[in-house]
Amino acid sequence: MLYERQLPFPRIWGGWGWHFVLYKGKPKGRSKITCHGKRVRSKHSEQCAKCEREPWWLATSLPATSTLAKQIMKLYRIRMQIEESFRDVKGVRFGISFELNLTRSTNRLQMLLLVAMIATFVLWLLGMTARHSNRHLHYQANTIKIAMSSQLSSLV
Repeated sequence: MLYERQLPFPRIWGGWGWHFVLYKGKPKGRSKITCHGKRVRSKHSEQCAKCEREPWWLATSLPATSTLAKQIMKLYRIRMQIEESFRDVKGVRFGISFELNLTRSTNRLQMLLLVAMIATFVLWLLGMTARHSNRHLHYQANTIKIAMSSQLSSLV
């Protein structure tokens, strides 16, 4: 029943002090490519592709209007960016490795969080500077970079 009602715009159901927002976006066409240009068929890649096909089913206590449904979707996307920032601070592989600290002192923990926040802000500023000077494509590792560089080379 839920998958039959998938729409490319947010819909609201409810009316009991809480509401559900259902949203199914258009597929973005993202797929991981091998070095030979073929689509990756690994279990992880298939799971990620399947995840993109599922609708978002969000619960909210905000009043129900169609314009508010779009705002709820924007807020949820911002929330996901915040979650990614937490991952960047805590992560061992690509982050600041905050989860490896073994301190039990509140003051030391606050100082570590302050340093992590300043480092995250500096990295954000560097990213924004690169974007404004159109150098962000040199540091990007995805299909957008390939598509943009092919468009730029066709213009030259």
